[in-house]
Order: sequence, then structure tokens, then C-alpha cells
Amino acid sequence: MAAYNSEIRGFYNYYCIANNVAYALSKFGYIMEYSMYHTIAGKTNSTVSKVIDKYKVGNDIIVPYQDAKGKLRYRKFYNEGFKRKPPMYYTEVNDLSYTIAIPQPTLTERLDARTCELCGKVGPVVMRHVRKLNQLKGKTECDRLMLEKHRKTLVVCEKCYAKIHSHAK
Repeated sequence: MAAYNSEIRGFYNYYCIANNVAYALSKFGYIMEYSMYHTIAGKTNSTVSKVIDKYKVGNDIIVPYQDAKGKLRYRKFYNEGFKRKPPMYYTEVNDLSYTIAIPQPTLTERLDARTCELCGKVGPVVMRHVRKLNQLKGKTECDRLMLEKHRKTLVVCEKCYAKIHSHAK
């Protein structure tokens, strides 16, 4: 019952400002209500009409259940209607997100800096690429830096590039 109620309330909460909310959600509410009847009838090996006769009290559907402590409680099916709500306009709503963006230099920015990421030398640089980070063992300084930065590319000077490839062979 709680699952059905939360589904209906969720849909209503989302669509409550729509012009045809009463028309559209009354059909949805009917489908959910009879879906619940069929579910209860299936679980109790009964029929839908017997379930309605058993649990309908006036215009409400009230289903008894026992909580974790064994106390008898009652759950009521959603019966609050689907009236259209006017859209709310708050004048003092803070629409700024609370995410913190940590800028990371792009590939072109790293190349334009012309600084070796291994030795820090400024000058002509080349890119060192690997296919997969999980193939790196972390034995060389270059591999450790790539693993530390979680990057498959590294901007290095020509001297460091030659040094990397001399160890690779």
C-alpha cells in the first residue's frame, strides 16, 4: 500500500501544475487503485470484488497490517484528489548549485604551457600516451605520475621522452 501511495503522490507532485492534471491523474489513480486490488487479491487467493468488499470503508480503502513490534496498524489508500496547484514563484530562491568545480587543465592548455610535467623544463614538448592505465606497473617516474594523476597522457620534454622510451626497450 505504501508503494502505491508513494507512486501516486510522486506523480501528483510532479504534474500538479499541469493544466489537465485532474483528468490525466484520475485515470492513473484508477489504474493504480485496481492494480493494488489485483495485487492483494493475488496474494490472498481472492477476487477483486471480495477485496473491495473487505477493505473499502466508505470512500476509503483501509488495509490492516502488523508493524515490526506486532502492533496492529492501518494504512489508507491515497484519496486526496488531483486538484491543480498554481505554480509557485519564490522571489528569494537561491538557484545556484552547491557543486564545487575544480578546474583541470585541458590537453591543449597543458600543451600551450610548454612545460614538462616530469622535470618542469620549459621548451618544446611532446605528448606521451598509453592505451590503458591498468597496464602501467608504476615502475618508472612517468608511470607513477600518470597513475597518480589518473591520466593517459603526459606532456614531457624531448629529453624526458627519449629517457622514457630508452627504459621501455
